[in-house]
Parts: sequence; structure tokens; C-alpha cells
Amino acid sequence: MQNQNKPLLPACQGFPSGLVGNKKNVNEGFIDDASFLIRVMFLFLGYVEKKARKWIILQHKERAERMLIRVWSRSRYSEEGLRRKKKELKKLPRRRKCVMITLTFDRKRHSLIEACAIVGKEIRRFLNSLNEWRKRRGFKKRLGYCWVIEFHRDLYPHVHIIFPGLKYVAPKEVIEGLWGRGFTRVEQQKIDVAGYLIGYVSKAEKEYGIAEKALLWFFGIRIHDRSKSLVKRMQNEKKKKEKEWIYLGCIELEDVWDYVEICMKFGEVKKLKICW
Repeated sequence: MQNQNKPLLPACQGFPSGLVGNKKNVNEGFIDDASFLIRVMFLFLGYVEKKARKWIILQHKERAERMLIRVWSRSRYSEEGLRRKKKELKKLPRRRKCVMITLTFDRKRHSLIEACAIVGKEIRRFLNSLNEWRKRRGFKKRLGYCWVIEFHRDLYPHVHIIFPGLKYVAPKEVIEGLWGRGFTRVEQQKIDVAGYLIGYVSKAEKEYGIAEKALLWFFGIRIHDRSKSLVKRMQNEKKKKEKEWIYLGCIELEDVWDYVEICMKFGEVKKLKICW
């Protein structure tokens, strides 16, 4: 077993001292982006293989029913997981007047790996700074928003943030100053919010390869997120459904069929559902 006190991967030259990837310190040594990316891809393939072998067992609270679920199918990096995300996003607002802000990273100032390492933190910092700027100028309500991360062909991430129902957020120069990482674009248009985000998740499902998914996994990057005001109803529906089932345990792939035979032989379970 690997010593958790040792760095998982060396970092690229010029990285900030606080750079962390997948809860492991990666700040020792110097390599280029390509070498780093290749190693992250191999680590991701190991993660996929491990998850693909795991199955969880759920027991219904009231009925003699159990469910076997392949862990990988519930991962946000799998095609099945991305399809479930698209289903959730359909509950978001439809066509509305919106302000959309695009945020990019300056390639002269940030390496690829550095941009991926800080993008999630920088989105949160930018939105908090924007809300604070508005609060100081008399805006009482915090901004409702949803955002999505997209990869360029060279794998650099950029962010699209949508503010549904608004015609104005802040002056362009203020937005540029608050972001401070690269180019920004501000647009006002009617957007099908749910459809827009579903389109980007569909792109991730169909077009993202191992490199993009490995970067998302290693740095814990979300493809999209929403403010609490937009996600509250979705969370309540999900919690209601989850309360019907109790987690019993986890088994390996080679033990699945033996478990099914036991359930059929002893009749403890009247219905067994297998979710691939």
C-alpha cells in the first residue's frame, strides 16, 4: 500500500505551494504538463477499474426487496452517471432572460495543470467577490446562478456562468477585475437554462475522453453546479427517494452471482433488482 504521507505526483515548475490534487500533495519535483497528464490518466484508469468491480447492496425499508447497483454506473465520470445528471437538470428554469459571463485562463500566466487545479476555487472566489461588490452597492439578494466548465481543444478549462432572470450583474470592468485570471465576456440574452446545461453535459458524455475525465477526477472538478436557490427542490426530491432504501454493504464483481444465487435459494428476498 502506498504511503499516504508521500506525494502522489510531482508538480509542474512554477506551481503555487498550496496546489493539491485528489487530496494528495503534488508539490515536489518538476515535470511538464504532458508528463503530468499521462500519469494522471493512468491513475484515473486504475480508479475506473476499481470502481467497476464494486457493487453495493440496498434493502428496501418496507418491502422484501433488494437492489444491486454497479458503483461505476453511479459515478459522475461514467456515461450512465452523466445521463442521470441530464435528467436532474431538466428541473432547472427553461427559457429566460439571462446574463451570461464567460471566464477564461490566460495561458501566458497559468499552465494547464495549474488552471485545472485552481478553477473550482476561483469560481467560488469570483462569485463571492461579485456578491460582496453588489451588497456594498445596495443589492440585498444574493445572485442565483448556475455554471458549467468546458475544456478547449488544448484541455484548458473555461467557465460559463448563467444568472437567470437578470438583465444586469455588474459593469464589465468590475467583472474583469474580480476575475483577474484571463479574458472575460459578458452577454445578455434569452437562454433555455436547463437545455443549455444539458447540452454541455451531453458534450462531456459523448466527446470527453480519458484526458478530460482524468483531470476532472484528479482535481475534483465539477462539470457544473448551481446556487442553493436553484437546487433546493432537486435536493428535496432526491432525499425523499433515497430514504426508501438502506445500505447493506458492498461486494466484488466475482461475488455478485453467488449473492444472487443465495437470495434465490433461501427466499429472503422476493424481488432483486440489478442495476448495471
